[in-house]
Amino acid sequence: MGSGAGGGLMHMQSRLPKSNFTGLDRCKEALKTCKYFFGEQQNNIKLYNSIQDIYADGRKFNAVMSVETGIYKNPHIFDDVHNLLSDKGIFIYYDNVNFGKLDRIVKTIESRGFKIDLMRDITENVFKACEHDTPRRLEIVKKYLPKLLRPFSKEILRYMCVKDTSRYHNYSIGKKRAFMLKARKLS
Repeated sequence: MGSGAGGGLMHMQSRLPKSNFTGLDRCKEALKTCKYFFGEQQNNIKLYNSIQDIYADGRKFNAVMSVETGIYKNPHIFDDVHNLLSDKGIFIYYDNVNFGKLDRIVKTIESRGFKIDLMRDITENVFKACEHDTPRRLEIVKKYLPKLLRPFSKEILRYMCVKDTSRYHNYSIGKKRAFMLKARKLS
């Protein structure tokens, strides 16, 4: 869920080349980017723009992974995840939230028919990765940000969580938490 430009899909495909993958993103431009980067590799990757299209194909999955999609803001999406999983399917979810919302997210996931087997607070790792990757992210903005978008560079840098932005600061003081969990579908 939330395949974006396909970086995660490409990484997983490189590690598990004989497996089939499905990408879902409601942004059509993101899916176009996926198709562009995958080129001929796309044989074992199917991309969707709508969860309804996945339902229409009758697909079931052994695993669903969601990375920084904010699906906790729309709890009904956890019902979709549950419905898309095979009987022994697992749900892997990474996101970041304000500290006070984490317990509510866990309760929501469990109320939607999942048993959480593993939950980790990975804030420290994410914080260090953002700090380490700041020079590269700054270079990307400097090199590729169109002039039309330059007035928004401060917000773009905040979104990219570069050092000394408010988002970066929120990780450093514990206001923002990054978590990863693995849950299995209960029948």
